[in-house]
Amino acid sequence: MININCCLPCFYENDGKCTLTHITSLSSTPHPQCVYFVPKEQNIKAKKNITEH
Repeated sequence: MININCCLPCFYENDGKCTLTHITSLSSTPHPQCVYFVPKEQNIKAKKNITEH
């Protein structure tokens, strides 16, 4: 396992580390520092919509 430091406001960032555990498709919202960047707010809203239905 590799520890990757992260300070981006990303869904995979937790306590200053990247928690991405497997390779996924590239993000549709690329960030200059990370091709897997997914904004935290985007995923929070998506999860909220799923649980409301």
